[in-house]
Amino acid sequence: MSRRVAQRQPILVNSAARPGLLATLVEIWRYRGLMLELSKRSIVLRYKNSLLGVAWSLATPLVLIFVITVLTRFIMNQAIPDYSAYLFPVMFAWAFYTSAIPDMCGSLLENTSLIRRVYFPRELLVISALLANLFHLLVSMGITLVYLAWLGIFPKQVNLGVLLLLLIIPAQCLVCLGLGLIVAALNVLFEDVRFMVTVGMQIMWYLVPVLYPIERVAAAAQRVWGRPWLDAWIRPHLLDLYLLNPFASVLVLYQKALLPPIRNAGHDALPWSWGLLGETWLVALLTLWFGLWFFDRLKWTAVERI
Repeated sequence: MSRRVAQRQPILVNSAARPGLLATLVEIWRYRGLMLELSKRSIVLRYKNSLLGVAWSLATPLVLIFVITVLTRFIMNQAIPDYSAYLFPVMFAWAFYTSAIPDMCGSLLENTSLIRRVYFPRELLVISALLANLFHLLVSMGITLVYLAWLGIFPKQVNLGVLLLLLIIPAQCLVCLGLGLIVAALNVLFEDVRFMVTVGMQIMWYLVPVLYPIERVAAAAQRVWGRPWLDAWIRPHLLDLYLLNPFASVLVLYQKALLPPIRNAGHDALPWSWGLLGETWLVALLTLWFGLWFFDRLKWTAVERI
């Protein structure tokens, strides 16, 4: 009898595997009501004691638009017609990046008391931070259309292109969410991450077409650089490599969807590209998938640190 007992296989008390990506998405959807409430709370708390409210989220991009327009027109002596119009969509889209990603980065640490008291998918905190910033992006895009209408660009020169925002804005949100999930989990384990995010966004400012149009990157790819290996391997693919950056490609898509081709910029205007839209969506989906996978791997270790 004792031999039979000794030969039996040990009983596994808990052999549950990770729920998987699909199960995680289903659980997030079940808690969508809580997600919306968290988003509303973020918006209300941000402007709780503010007189101007949402206007403060628009102030910085508007000031930068004014400064860059003045520098371009009077210092750099580039007489591009309605250049401020080309800055409006990209500046507000860039402001979404610079606000949403840091907010998502700190979303777990800023809600430690809530995490300790009740169970819910921890991804909700990151998503709610994204949705709160999406509210400001939608408001800013409305202001952009009003400004373009005042200049006579919309709807005379651009009309149905506005519908492309229904494809561009979701792609931008997916990129932000994927990156936000990664930095949110890492920020709990290493609090230096939030400083790295700030520095990274400052560096990225010079790697996206805000201070300069995308046409300048295309023009640089046509010049001879004088270095054989650069001319042979990098220069012919410079524009394609540049647009692999979803930060840059999304801003280009905003400009091409909402504005006519740029004039008097010293180089040929690039047209709207469905291929670029498809490439951006592919990068966005891959970024989101990796972000969800990475967050799922680290979230319980991160929660134990809280």
